[in-house]
Amino acid sequence: MTGNVYVGAMSPTGGTAKVAAMLCHGLSLHGVNPVKFDFLTPAQRALVPNFEEDDMVIFCFPVFTGRVPKSLTVWPQLHGHGSLAVVGAVYGNRACDDAPREMAALLQDHGFKVIAAAELLAQHSLEPRLAEGRPDAADAAWLSEFARQLLQTATDFKAGHLHEITIDRAPYKPYSPHPHPIVLNPARCRSCKVCSRFCPQQLIAAGGIADENELTAHCINCQACVARCPYHNRALPPQAQAILQQKMEQVWLNNQARKENRACFGQHN
Repeated sequence: MTGNVYVGAMSPTGGTAKVAAMLCHGLSLHGVNPVKFDFLTPAQRALVPNFEEDDMVIFCFPVFTGRVPKSLTVWPQLHGHGSLAVVGAVYGNRACDDAPREMAALLQDHGFKVIAAAELLAQHSLEPRLAEGRPDAADAAWLSEFARQLLQTATDFKAGHLHEITIDRAPYKPYSPHPHPIVLNPARCRSCKVCSRFCPQQLIAAGGIADENELTAHCINCQACVARCPYHNRALPPQAQAILQQKMEQVWLNNQARKENRACFGQHN
């Protein structure tokens, strides 16, 4: 490739970051040193790189109830300028549902040419038995081969040998309602602002304080604040945890078998 290869990650609890890191390593094995960027928070999304036509950008993001995180559906600073894009939908062994095609449509609407999309595995953030320990060594090998295929696909596309992927723009499944994390013990909060800094929706003020109506309307339950609180002082309310545990037990029972990464690429002429 003549341009840069970028690998971006939105990783509330670390799983997507691991996938992105393995993909970066795979690219390096094939002679490419990717440029990394994060797009978890509004501040990070506002500083998205200035992509150019010769670049390829791989977007790794978590799937929430079969959809793209709401945070990404409003991203005014994102401009593709005709650069190539790859969808990397990361999920926890249940299903990606509408998320890959939704992200592909979003990127196309922002001026990217979408040449590939992948469904990638990482340990589930709410039920750790789902995709436990993933991405693992087998995933790393798959991602290395995927990196090679992406570089070849980019070369073929720029040579005029293949088309963008076909994007289905049928209506998406509705976002599912869900509970939101709370401060477990206000007296233990040290006002460190970590939860506030990493909230993708910027709903949390200093001291872990958040407007209840805003949380109900806009929290995506990504668990970023829970995972990053240095005092382990954020979690779902006990009643919500009990309900979620029951729901996730059924999801676990229905999705115990190992699922594999998979990808699709633009069609050759």
